[in-house]
Amino acid sequence: MAIIFVSPKRRQRIAMLSAMGVLALAMAGVAVFAFYPELKALIYPVQTPEVAVMPEIKINFSIVDSDRVKNLDPFVLDAGEVPSGRENPFAAFPKATNNVKK
Repeated sequence: MAIIFVSPKRRQRIAMLSAMGVLALAMAGVAVFAFYPELKALIYPVQTPEVAVMPEIKINFSIVDSDRVKNLDPFVLDAGEVPSGRENPFAAFPKATNNVKK
């Protein structure tokens, strides 16, 4: 009976290859799980029914041209005078006086 010695480098190589293989299988499993809807759509394409037709829309613009709409008063909201900011917004603020009694 022959005695076979496995060198440490070969054992390390086998361990690394098996670890990479397990990692590759795990990544493939995650990718299949993540992209399952897309893969399912490729294998079994969804049949769209023919009843999904866009309806024709007709707008009656005679209401806009009616006398009731033409005689409406315009609605204007007067906001009054809007306060403006400082004259020079980039100027430094004046030094605050300290009113604390000592």
